[in-house]
Amino acid sequence: MSQHSFLVIGQGSIGQRHARLLSDHGHVSTVSSSAEGSFRSITDAISSQVFSHAVVANVTSAHANAVSELVHTGFSGHVIIEKPACSRAEEIDQLLNAAEKLQSVTVGYNLRFHPIVQSLRRSLQGKRIIEARLSVGQLLSDWRPGTDFRGGSSARLSAGGGALRDLSHEIDLALALFGPWKRVVALGGNFQRLGIETDEAWSIIIETVHGTMVSILMNYFDRPGHRTISVTTDDHSYVADLVTGLLSSGENAERFSLERDDTYKALHRDFIGQAGQACSLNEGIEVVRLIDAIEQSSSQRKWIEA
Repeated sequence: MSQHSFLVIGQGSIGQRHARLLSDHGHVSTVSSSAEGSFRSITDAISSQVFSHAVVANVTSAHANAVSELVHTGFSGHVIIEKPACSRAEEIDQLLNAAEKLQSVTVGYNLRFHPIVQSLRRSLQGKRIIEARLSVGQLLSDWRPGTDFRGGSSARLSAGGGALRDLSHEIDLALALFGPWKRVVALGGNFQRLGIETDEAWSIIIETVHGTMVSILMNYFDRPGHRTISVTTDDHSYVADLVTGLLSSGENAERFSLERDDTYKALHRDFIGQAGQACSLNEGIEVVRLIDAIEQSSSQRKWIEA
């Protein structure tokens, strides 16, 4: 019998993916209000059997409460929280208090495990980074074909949706690759293009503690979708295209192959083996703090200091 037993909370598309892939490592149970074969609550699941690992993959606005409920019901194992760690900065203390009673907590920024990101990170080691640009966009209606995007969690404020949180991979990568933020200024929000209530697009400028200029562009509009990172150092310029898998620098270019589930499989291996390469809870919380500062900057029309 496997030593691992997994509880996946939430059975939307991402929860289903976690459950499917983790079944290769042990027994998987799920929590969902409606999915067939699922426990209807975390309490029901924890009272029924023992789990070594849990994945919190319900809507973002419910992450903090789910982690607290896990701890309250006696779970003390390892947890992945889907990104972002929580929807609002006010929920950070709740997460930190619950995490004290858990063996480990990581945040599911799986793009850290993209081979092109890892190669770029190695290429940047020891170099002075002058500026960087991260850009991501995809038309929201293309995300889950066959479903009405206006009724999904991305479109609902109550679920913690919106481009800034859905596309916060770019914020995590900016901090992981270029260092802690010093100040930020941003413009964005809902531009009434898609008929949803959440934010649709952002333009963000960050100054890091190292003096690097970082810009992030993200939106729910672009077709075809794209995801790129461009970096200028003292001696090279790099362009990483995460969609095509091409990393170029000057006349040199390297292509990386990647299957759809590869980054999640790598995240799960790190989760199970506790390799320490995944986004830590503290790092994930710093993303939430920066999201809060970005929204403050946009509403107040000024730079926000860290």
